[in-house]
Amino acid sequence: MLGKDSKFLNHHIVNIIQSQTTINGDIYCKGDLRLDGIVKGNVKISGRLVMGQDAMIEGAVECENAEISGKIKGDIQVKETLHLKKHCVINGDIYTKKLVIESDAIFNGKCVMQTNSAISTQEANQK
Repeated sequence: MLGKDSKFLNHHIVNIIQSQTTINGDIYCKGDLRLDGIVKGNVKISGRLVMGQDAMIEGAVECENAEISGKIKGDIQVKETLHLKKHCVINGDIYTKKLVIESDAIFNGKCVMQTNSAISTQEANQK
């Protein structure tokens, strides 16, 4: 049904973790992630992270772009744009190229605004 030439193979992958779901351990995924549950571990995503208001991550986060409405306890590294939505709570340091913070968002930590080359250098130094 899905051959090599299928148009479905070129679509972007979206992973979903529903509310009432708790994951104990690290998550690595290609594509985007919609999180409405709880993750107790690090999250590394090649695409965009979208967190619902009741979502929570206890661990480090790495992704391309992020839209956060939930809670994160850990450092966040976003290669492009990080959007902190109303009611989100961040307890950790932020490393990003662009940052948008809505009113009523809570952020406790330091923020380092970097270019793509600075983020790539930092990633290489961490390995």
